[in-house]
Amino acid sequence: MSDARQVPEHDLRAAVDASLDHGHSPATIDLINEAVAQPGLDATLEILRIAHADSKLERSRDEVPTRSRLAQLITTDSQESAAARLRTRQSTRTRALLLASAAALMLAAAAVPLFIVEDRAAQPLGHVTSLSANARWADREIVDGFVVRGLDRLELEAGTAILELPGVRVDLLGPVAVTIESGARIRLHKGMVGAFVAAAGHGFTVRTDDLDAVDLGTEFAVARSIVEGTSVAVTDGVVNAILKDVSGNESRVVELFAGQQARFEAREQTLVRDGFDVAEILGRFMRVREVRGGIRKLSGGARAFDDISDALDLREGVVETGGRVYFVPEQRGVELTEPVTLETVSGRTTLPAGTVIDSYLAHYDIGRGATVVEGGNGAVSFGTPVLGVLATAAALTETDETFGLPGAAFAPAAHRGLEPDEDAVKVTSDRSAITFDVATTPGQSLDQFRVLVRARNP
Repeated sequence: MSDARQVPEHDLRAAVDASLDHGHSPATIDLINEAVAQPGLDATLEILRIAHADSKLERSRDEVPTRSRLAQLITTDSQESAAARLRTRQSTRTRALLLASAAALMLAAAAVPLFIVEDRAAQPLGHVTSLSANARWADREIVDGFVVRGLDRLELEAGTAILELPGVRVDLLGPVAVTIESGARIRLHKGMVGAFVAAAGHGFTVRTDDLDAVDLGTEFAVARSIVEGTSVAVTDGVVNAILKDVSGNESRVVELFAGQQARFEAREQTLVRDGFDVAEILGRFMRVREVRGGIRKLSGGARAFDDISDALDLREGVVETGGRVYFVPEQRGVELTEPVTLETVSGRTTLPAGTVIDSYLAHYDIGRGATVVEGGNGAVSFGTPVLGVLATAAALTETDETFGLPGAAFAPAAHRGLEPDEDAVKVTSDRSAITFDVATTPGQSLDQFRVLVRARNP
C-alpha cells in the first residue's frame, strides 16, 4: 500500500484506547488497517492489547491469544460489531473492508515474532497490594496479592492501591487507568500515579501520549488529563521527561530535579515549567503518602484510609470494616520526656526517655447488626522498627491522649482491645512488621489495637 498515509502513533493509540473502552468501530478499524501497513510499527503489541481486553478472553486471565485465536477474534468481532452499525447503508463494502482489515492485522502479527509478545502477555510481572478501605475497581474485583501480567489494564475508579513491580512501587490514585507494558514500563491513560524507584528499578518509565517520564533513581508523580496533557513533579532524585510530537516521535528531553515540575501537551506542543500550581499534581499524592505514614505494605485483610477525617469517630458501629482491619495513622513524632512502661503483646516493655514514636490504630468492626462472627487476618510492614503493640482495653485507654488521633471519639473501654483466647497479634523477629488474626464474639462487634513504631524522622 504505497500511497497509504502515515498514521501518527498518537492517533493509533487513541484508537486502541477507544477500542479497549468501547469496542471496535468502523473508524478505529480503518485506522488500524492503515497503520499496520506502514513500516517500522510494532502493531502486534497494539493488536494484542485489544484482544487481551476483549470479553471473550476475560473468562480466563491466563489465556494468551494465539495466532489462530487472534485471527478468529479479530475477524468475527470486527465483522459483527461494525456490520451491525453499517448494515443499512454499507453492508457489502463493510464486510469487504473488515475482511481486508483482519487480513492486514494478521499479516502484521505474522511479521513480528508473535511468541515473544505472547510470552510478554503471559508473564507475571508484579502484584497489587496495600488497597485502601474505599478501593473500587472498574471492571473486575481485584484483591490484595492480585498478580499482574504484561498487557494487563488496571482501572481504579476510587481509592488507592499499590502496584509492586521489580524494584518499583507504583501508587495508583483513583480514578486512574494504566496498562502494564512491561516490568519496567507502564502506560498511564488517565489519572495519577506516584512512583518510588529503588536502584534495581533504575530506568522505570511512565508513558503517556504526551511524554515518557524516565526515572534516574527517584520518587515522582505523573498526572494525565485529556484537556491539560501530562504533568510531572519530582519529589526526590531526577527524571528525564522525553516529550513527544503528535506522531509519537521524541521532540525534546527535559531534565527535572527534586522540587521541579513541568506540564506538556503533545497536540499543541506546549511546555509549561512555571506558572501552574504544583499542588494540583502533588496535593493528593502527598496527602495519601502522609496518611500512609511509615506503613510500607498492607497485606491480606489490612486496609488504609485515604482521608483521616473518615476515622474521627471510632466508636462501635460507626466505621464498619466487614472482614478487614483498617489501620489509622495517629500521632507522629511523639517524644517521650521520661521512661514509659507499657503492657504490650510481647510483655511489659519500657521505652526510654527521648524515644520518638509514630502511632497507628488498628480498627476492626463487623457492625452491630452482623449475625455471623467474622475474622480478619493479614500483615502490615513498617519502614521503622515496631516498638510495641498495645492490645488490652486498659492500655488503649491509657494511651489515647498521648498517641491517639486528635479529635477522635473512642468506644467505652469495655468494648475495645483484643480477647487473648480469640485474637492474636505478633511482632516479627526483626520487628519490621506485625501479623494479626482477629475475630469478634456475639454481641460485640469491635476489636482495636495500637501499634507504636520508631518515628520516621525523629
